Amino acid sequence: GSIVEDGLADRLKEAGEGLGLVLEDMPDGRMDVLSPALGNTLAVVRDAAHTCLTAMGPASKDNDPANAGARKAARSSLEELHDTAVRLLESFQLEISARFEVVWLEKPFVQDGRPKRPPTLHVAPIGVGGLLRTTLFEERTAILTSATLTLGGSFEPLARQWGLPPLKNDGAGTPKDALTAAEGLAQTATNEDSKGDKGDKPEKKIVWSALDAGSPFDHPKSGILYVARHLPAPGRDGLADAYLTEITELIEAAGGRTLGLFSSMRAARRAADELKDHLTHPLLCQGDDSTSLLVKQFAEDERTSLFGTLSLWQGVDVPGPSLHLVIMDRIPFPRPDDPVASARSRAVA
Repeated sequence: GSIVEDGLADRLKEAGEGLGLVLEDMPDGRMDVLSPALGNTLAVVRDAAHTCLTAMGPASKDNDPANAGARKAARSSLEELHDTAVRLLESFQLEISARFEVVWLEKPFVQDGRPKRPPTLHVAPIGVGGLLRTTLFEERTAILTSATLTLGGSFEPLARQWGLPPLKNDGAGTPKDALTAAEGLAQTATNEDSKGDKGDKPEKKIVWSALDAGSPFDHPKSGILYVARHLPAPGRDGLADAYLTEITELIEAAGGRTLGLFSSMRAARRAADELKDHLTHPLLCQGDDSTSLLVKQFAEDERTSLFGTLSLWQGVDVPGPSLHLVIMDRIPFPRPDDPVASARSRAVA
């Protein structure tokens, strides 16, 4: 607003408010059809962002030290807003069977009658193999590491999803029973120089190797897997009282130090609300604060437990005595109506 004329900034603000109103009235979930109202509103946002960018002039104007930082930040945000609006609109131009991106609307979790944040419109690629191949693997050396990169003793299924060439059937595959910490499993693949998808230029040669190094831990002696078979099957109506009783007893037995992972935010929130008055240990729930701050609090206080949902399944590492028990309400398969998963299934069909 301080860089371009007031009228132009106001147009952009009004476009954003209009988008908010349209999204409020739309159902959440995957979008297969672009409604006229949303299409027109996204076009207004796109054009308003473009007008502001044009009014700012070329990037060379950003050399003024007094407002260079503000201009750079504004330009970056405007470019992202404009490009995302364009991407959203273009994603609907192809027939459904030919689309390579999926769009969905996410409505926020409502607590105490108020949404935690505004509705959000997302766009994502159905497959990332082409992007990874051309922007990462063809350009530089990469190391991918995880405890879960093999399926059936082979790295190939995941490697193919990421755009890496197939393994050659030259006997390099090692039987699954050879996957031991001592021997490991090594696999190597390469692609010959070939034409790109459009035949306009050859792809760069990609060579990849994989190694399963086993584990230094004796899992059978280091941990216990407990399945509460006596509990009722999980349902869509949240956790039954028997679940809450079981979770309470488990947390008390562990002295706190519990990470509770739930397949829905509703289940995590209900469990946290129900158990806070029954536990003798502190309990945090995702959404109470930033995830990084909650994990920090959880790690620093051994008596504390933390409940959360899908975004806590990955990337949380709490070494030491603060984490002794992990509770999962169900195996974390994607929901059948997950926008990206359902779009991939449809593309396969």
